[in-house]
Amino acid sequence: LDGGPIGIAADPARGRVFVSDWYNARIWVLDASTLEIAQMLETGSAPAGLAVSPDGMLLASADRDSDQVSVFDMETLDLRHRLPVGTRPFGLAFAPDGRLFVGNVGTDDVTVLDAVEGTTLATVEVGARPYGVAFAQGRAFVSNQYADSVSVIDLATLAPVGLIDVGEYPEGIDATEDEATIVVANW
Repeated sequence: LDGGPIGIAADPARGRVFVSDWYNARIWVLDASTLEIAQMLETGSAPAGLAVSPDGMLLASADRDSDQVSVFDMETLDLRHRLPVGTRPFGLAFAPDGRLFVGNVGTDDVTVLDAVEGTTLATVEVGARPYGVAFAQGRAFVSNQYADSVSVIDLATLAPVGLIDVGEYPEGIDATEDEATIVVANW
């Protein structure tokens, strides 16, 4: 792929892979079997993280330099919403209940969105330069790149409930399938 591939998300139900292009404000839609480009979707400037909703009906893109999230319908690939968030959104993930959590590296917070309705539900302060979001046991875990920590947020109340010290510059984060462990990549 030409440009600047950065974010990736899979749509196994429809046999597609999505890749964001940092330099050209677009998402490539690839055939998962052949990796041929099937379509391109227009985003805001510098799309980074991509996420597919738990029900497989929405695709979200963190458009970093536009301070917004683009939300697409997975059936039609039509744009549903462009939603304002904090400054420089990078990583994002859908919670198990379908709410979209967006890490805003420029404002040190997480925007919580209803991506179906296109509304902002809350803004939660976290550590410096939040990059990734993962979920386990009723909590959100947010990697704070410049704080060498992970913020823990209660999903029911959206209240901060803890802070976990980790290695330097944590960025990538995920939960094991059994939700017993959070894994953090520190670059």
